[in-house]
Amino acid sequence: MQDDYYNSIYLNGGTALQFSNNIDGQYDNGEEFEDVDGGTESQWDNGEPFTDFNYFENEFTIEIFISSGAISTTSSSAIASFLDSNGSIVFGLYQDPQYSDRIKVIINDQINDISSTSLDNLNWLSDNFYLVSIWVNDSQIKVSVNGESDLVIDKGNLDFSDLDLFIGASGNRQRTVFESLWRGYIDEARVWITPLSENVRLMHYKNPSKLSETSDTETNTFLDSLRGIWRFNTLKSNPLLSDINKDGSGFNNTISINTLNGFNIELSEKGIN
Repeated sequence: MQDDYYNSIYLNGGTALQFSNNIDGQYDNGEEFEDVDGGTESQWDNGEPFTDFNYFENEFTIEIFISSGAISTTSSSAIASFLDSNGSIVFGLYQDPQYSDRIKVIINDQINDISSTSLDNLNWLSDNFYLVSIWVNDSQIKVSVNGESDLVIDKGNLDFSDLDLFIGASGNRQRTVFESLWRGYIDEARVWITPLSENVRLMHYKNPSKLSETSDTETNTFLDSLRGIWRFNTLKSNPLLSDINKDGSGFNNTISINTLNGFNIELSEKGIN
């Protein structure tokens, strides 16, 4: 990235990102979606039905390029979370305050046994960026670091369909919970409506500026499943909010940047490359 651009957003312990899922008024090719026939989630795009508005209803992958700026020795900071309206953690990834090579996985407010697994390619004490991925299909959830070292969890009856994704905090759509805030950098975040293969996730780690091994414009591949990509590459001379949280997928899915009172949005030159 050129010197006249910011490369990442700094989460300063009072700032986090929120991706609203299953909200009326999604966009496709610049056209606002409106419910049809009293609430049917359907619209037409080039003669074909377009219904993928509940991005976490079925299979999906979330990718986050993240680094740690500080580690609390007393509390767990959230990497990503899905909380329900009651404030219960349906699924969340947290930095373990006692172990720099672990990710604490919480499911239905309980610490999962997989949390005791040490990851050889993870060290939160360093200032490196890590590609943390959440991979979901019908029966499993996989958490990977840099495209490998999968933590495999039984999905059971977990339902993400009515939940918002928070990056850098434990939070819910109702804003009754907003805590466990991250201190560190987010270089990029992505939402896919397909479980990406390990080879693709590994390729994304090794080539963070690329989405595919051939062409980022190729069609009829997993690239068709990209529903959100936020790179936070913003001109230093005029860092507009609309540029900071702009979605590069073509679906205009803006990601919200939430701040506590007394905190501001901070950008940084620090990046993956």
